[in-house]
Amino acid sequence: MKSLTFKQALLLSAIFFAAACNSRNDRTGTDTYNQNQAGNTSSSSVRTDTAATSGNTYQGNNTAQSPQHETGTMSSTNTQNNQSNTQNNQNNISANIAGADKDFAMEAYKGGRMEVKMGNMATERAHSVRVKNFAQMMIRDHTKANDELQTILSKKNLMSQTEMGDKEAMQNMENKTGADFDVAYMRMMVNDHNKDIELFRKESNSGKDNDLKAFAAKTLPVLQTHLDSAKAVYGSLNTATSTRH
Repeated sequence: MKSLTFKQALLLSAIFFAAACNSRNDRTGTDTYNQNQAGNTSSSSVRTDTAATSGNTYQGNNTAQSPQHETGTMSSTNTQNNQSNTQNNQNNISANIAGADKDFAMEAYKGGRMEVKMGNMATERAHSVRVKNFAQMMIRDHTKANDELQTILSKKNLMSQTEMGDKEAMQNMENKTGADFDVAYMRMMVNDHNKDIELFRKESNSGKDNDLKAFAAKTLPVLQTHLDSAKAVYGSLNTATSTRH
């Protein structure tokens, strides 16, 4: 092989050096391009992920808020429906009570309250010990009966329809004192219990509402005892009055 001259060797070295530099620049450019592409891809992914995450968060908030709003609305609606159903049930219970049963309940409650009020007045104003004792029996027995009847009326949504007692009778008794009060009070008790017994007997025999019918049957013997006692005390007062005259 022919030996290269110094100039030829130097030229070849320059050619090889230039080729090596070009190859390195190509690799560097390629790597830079790849890195840039990778960076762009990563940035795009970040933006995409961020957008996706933001979208998910927004959607999540909507999803979280929507059931809460719907739950609150449904809860409010259910409460209103329950209240409406309760009121309708109470109205139905009240409407299902026969007119005669309702009349009995109103009269019995009004009469019972009146007996207690008159009994309280008699314990303060009566002159006779027997009258005072009778009045105490009225307070005790009619308070118990009134409490039982009130429970029944509340269950049947009838308490709002009850009326107060006879104010006129109370006012008439306000003007009486001593022996006059005793006679007037016991005469009233005889008359009232005659009416009460008739009212309670009718309900116990022909009432349609089971609760009111049972209450009437249970209370009837007590009213009969009251009537017997009222007649006895009233009779004794009349006898005493006749004897004095």
